[in-house]
Amino acid sequence: MTQIFITSGTTYSVPADWNNSSNTVECIGAGGSGASRSSSGTATGGGGGAYSKITNLTLTPGGTVTVAIGSGGAGVTGNTAGNTGGDTYFNGASLGASSVGAKGGSGGTTTGASAPGGVAASGVGSVKYSGGASALATPGVEGGTGGGGSAGPNGDGGNSAAASPIIGSNGGTGGNGSGGAGSAGVAAGASSAGGAGTEFDVTHGSGGGSGGSFNGGGAGTHTTGAGGAYGGASGGAQSGGGNAATSGAGAQGLIVLNYTPAKVYNWNMPMMGI
Repeated sequence: MTQIFITSGTTYSVPADWNNSSNTVECIGAGGSGASRSSSGTATGGGGGAYSKITNLTLTPGGTVTVAIGSGGAGVTGNTAGNTGGDTYFNGASLGASSVGAKGGSGGTTTGASAPGGVAASGVGSVKYSGGASALATPGVEGGTGGGGSAGPNGDGGNSAAASPIIGSNGGTGGNGSGGAGSAGVAAGASSAGGAGTEFDVTHGSGGGSGGSFNGGGAGTHTTGAGGAYGGASGGAQSGGGNAATSGAGAQGLIVLNYTPAKVYNWNMPMMGI
């Protein structure tokens, strides 16, 4: 079995030994970034990317197909909502026109509302799962909520947690990826990235969301970590007293090809006599 990871580019050259009768193509959408608040209130984390899969896709060996790797939502500073993660798709000019594709997660909010993960129903494929959502803010409790985990081959991404009601506590914990691990909430003034997924190999899978953060007015820039590779969302960053708060970026998307190589014959070779 041949396995190929596509992490960049806009086109892909189909291998000469591509087997139309024995293959899978899997996509993970990008994670959204958490919101930031430099005043009272709560910044929620972003939503994790969705997952889609198709089996035995017919392609032309040696041909070229259009692909898109969703970019993670960029981190933000100040009283700003997070950015949505991009869609990931294979063999098509858009998500809706592709052979298989997965939706990116939403950006976090400054209103305390949850940010949904990429929705399975918006994707294309025979198997589809939704990304994890960020937690709602707990009324009266400051502190960013964690980012949602990415969906993956094992199911939906995990939802994140809200901040603890204990004043001066950590932010909310990030959601697990589908088989990956979300990071714990980060302490005031610190940052920690979401865990990377490992379902496909030791460095490729559905990432966890990073933890949210809280700084009750301490001096200095305050940040949250990036979402975990691939498709994990970042947590929300909240800092009182007007100090800077910056959310990390969501993680980019991923395309995974698996196929049993087909036999390739060279018809230009001379036939051997018997």
